[in-house]
Amino acid sequence: LVNRMGGTIDVESELGAGTITTICLTFELPTEEQLAAHQHKDEILEQSLQTLSEKRVLLAEDNDLNAEIVLTVLEENGIHAEHVKDGALCLKAVQNAPEDYYNVILMDIQMPNMNGYQAAEAIRALPGKRGEIPIVAMTANAFEEDRRKALESGMNAHIAKPVDVSVLLETLSRFSCPFQTPMRRSGRFYFSFFSSSRFLEISSHLCFTQSGDLCGSCGVLNR
Repeated sequence: LVNRMGGTIDVESELGAGTITTICLTFELPTEEQLAAHQHKDEILEQSLQTLSEKRVLLAEDNDLNAEIVLTVLEENGIHAEHVKDGALCLKAVQNAPEDYYNVILMDIQMPNMNGYQAAEAIRALPGKRGEIPIVAMTANAFEEDRRKALESGMNAHIAKPVDVSVLLETLSRFSCPFQTPMRRSGRFYFSFFSSSRFLEISSHLCFTQSGDLCGSCGVLNR
């Protein structure tokens, strides 16, 4: 591997003392565009953390190790997190909590008793704001078909495992911003979440009726 990367490897060994292995690899310096992109990513992450401060997340995950990692990441970034081990317990937690208690649900898919798809559908069937809580699938099922199935079950986004922390935090932040547009289709609620810049970008192209609905030429989208 070192040879294929154009590098060198040297080994120094002394009996009874140990071995020193030195690997030298040459990399190109980042371009101005790459540096700017990296800085932009850091700025987005910082904005995400500010948005997520003191928010409350419910994690449905049956694997204790996976749950411990995610809970640690959330709590270290100022997010209040609670953990349940299956979809049935997730549904029960939502039913028993006040309507505005949870900001986002992180939902694994393959869980005992009730899987993530079933849990999402059951939550969407709840009355009032409980049925409107944003749900983010967080699963090793990473194919396009899996993402589509998650959305069809009523979830709002899909994150593949292993989880990229920056992607996780940025995704969660999108569901905590003030520009949240609930949609109901076939008895289920769906949401579109926009950053402020994205909202301003698209708002000039939308036409609203006096009741707050998009006009027929723009689509069916209720406030």
